[in-house]
Amino acid sequence: MNPANLQRRLTEPLPGIAAWRNMAPGERAFPTDVEDYRDASVLVALFPKEGEWRLPLIVRTDDGNIHAGQVALPGGTLLEDETIEGAALREAHEEVGLPPRRVTLLGRLSTLPIPVSRFRVTPVIGTLAIEPEWKLSEQEVESLFTISLNTLSDESRWRSEERQFGEKTVTIPYIALGGEKVWGATAMVLAELAALLE
Repeated sequence: MNPANLQRRLTEPLPGIAAWRNMAPGERAFPTDVEDYRDASVLVALFPKEGEWRLPLIVRTDDGNIHAGQVALPGGTLLEDETIEGAALREAHEEVGLPPRRVTLLGRLSTLPIPVSRFRVTPVIGTLAIEPEWKLSEQEVESLFTISLNTLSDESRWRSEERQFGEKTVTIPYIALGGEKVWGATAMVLAELAALLE
């Protein structure tokens, strides 16, 4: 990956839904009328290590919230008068101890609506010179692992499984990364990033 090429690509039309569908359940809707949704952002923090680019993923604590225990990118809801980028940097600092000054921002991916929690999430892409010392928030983060960008293009990791929701059986796509099943919004964000890197 070349950061300058990725930055240029982020200024061009993004794949959005076309990429998300690779990691979306069959009937997953992507509503466009999301005025009543809350804005949130996540940070995709890319750093070089041992000849490849990597990024951190977190496992959220099982606090009973709707996305509890899931694999995620650091991020959260925008505060009043906060920018997309400002929220992503603040949340990454709060959740994993990443100092905002160490992040060089490249741009944004497509804003993803999440009907189940009524968020519209905008991923922000940034680079770091080196991997930082991660400092996890005990309240929000159970653990952290890093993945190589190269693994996103490994189709053997793109899998699916049947899950029961009430009386309905749904096929859920996921990416097998770091011994975890990355699914839902996080998998869709990674699918769009993978599409940009092709």
